[in-house]
Amino acid sequence: MPDAAIGSTALLASDDSRRIIDLIDSLSSHGVNHYLDLPQIIVCGDQSSGKSSVLEAISRVPFEAQDGLCTPFATELVLRRQEEAEFKVFVTRHGVAEEATLEGESTDLAIEKAIEAAKERLILSDGKAFSRDILRIEVSGPNQPHLTLVDLPGLFQSSTITQSAEDAQTVEELVISYMKKPRIIILAVVSAANEFALQQVTQRAREIDPNGFITKPDKLDRYSNTEKFYVNLSNTKEVPLSLGWHVLRNRGFGETTVASDVRDQLEPKFFAKSPWNKLTDSQLGVESLKSRLSRVLHNHVLKHIPNVLEEIQSSLKECKIALEHLGRERRSQKEQRA
Repeated sequence: MPDAAIGSTALLASDDSRRIIDLIDSLSSHGVNHYLDLPQIIVCGDQSSGKSSVLEAISRVPFEAQDGLCTPFATELVLRRQEEAEFKVFVTRHGVAEEATLEGESTDLAIEKAIEAAKERLILSDGKAFSRDILRIEVSGPNQPHLTLVDLPGLFQSSTITQSAEDAQTVEELVISYMKKPRIIILAVVSAANEFALQQVTQRAREIDPNGFITKPDKLDRYSNTEKFYVNLSNTKEVPLSLGWHVLRNRGFGETTVASDVRDQLEPKFFAKSPWNKLTDSQLGVESLKSRLSRVLHNHVLKHIPNVLEEIQSSLKECKIALEHLGRERRSQKEQRA
């Protein structure tokens, strides 16, 4: 096949993927997911598991990634490929997206300011530490994938000055409520710096067969038993998953100011060394991950969209019948009073 034909086919596939994913996002932004389950990818993990770093590596959006701090609400990250770089930030309440707090060209500083402004609107006046409202971030650019992810607050057990045992239960209930939805794909983020069996996300998600992420592989001692365990885990020898495991090497604690381009250069150099070079390229790094997730979401939406549209039609029909019945009752009441 000529190169031009291949390029045209890829473009058509890309446009088709965007239209399909945009349809689900449109339904979600109009509150449809408040009444029925939509096909989505959710990202969940324990606090300090590297969840924010994973999202930043995928999107280039500067997420807050301070250890020990938990984002107090779900974040819907909408990424789309187009020539011009743009971003919008919304606050979604009761399933309906409100006006963007800020919007404009996609620069790190501008996005950070917009996110912080939106977060202020999500702070609860009743003193609760966590909200069921959603922060929605839309970022477009020439290097973005066609992908939508829902990032959930990190699971934790121990209470602190800012997070109580009641808060821990609230977060757990929120995360599990998403996990149990029938049209959800779970991306479980596991930190190699922590004991696998003690991480809450592994306990909660294993029965639901998630797609697994392993972060912080560079924190492991070379050739240690723990490193061997996580390499075997990556090969699904320890905990088999139908969607498999993927390993990322993100910024470390002392690399928070490292640019995304530098981060992307350091990652393949790390994976070129033993024992990680025993894994396939499709299991390693952010570039293969973006393509993989876009493909998984596209196929997932295609699988479920017929049933979603059927449920919407059924709900509209029920609403129409209910409204007609209500109209007849009101007319009857007026006739009786007359």
